[in-house]
Amino acid sequence: MVKEERGSALLVALVTVLVVTMSMLLVASFIDVRKLSFEIEERNVTISALADAAMAETLANLSKEKYFKGVVERDFGGGSISSTVTIEKNDHRRVVAVGKFKRWTASIDAKVSVQTTQPFVVKWSYHQGPN
Repeated sequence: MVKEERGSALLVALVTVLVVTMSMLLVASFIDVRKLSFEIEERNVTISALADAAMAETLANLSKEKYFKGVVERDFGGGSISSTVTIEKNDHRRVVAVGKFKRWTASIDAKVSVQTTQPFVVKWSYHQGPN
């Protein structure tokens, strides 16, 4: 019997090492997927906040100056913001506010009424994607 059992401990040890290694690879791949998910979420939240900041700054300036032209691109919150304002008919403006972060861009394209002292957004759309 001893001759037949020779090497079985080595086989059990190799199988155990194989199972542990596969388990570690599975955990590592799960962690990698979660990390990528968090990075995507961080990017989406950040570029959305940057575009919102550009729009807020533009609307604040439009409330003071009806013919404001837009925000010149500048660094802000780890990314950059900018906006352009185009005059349209009936005291409306087309505002395109842009936020950029890690080679991605988010933009808000809005139609804004400046008929009163406080500009307000009539309609808007949001877009994001790679630069």
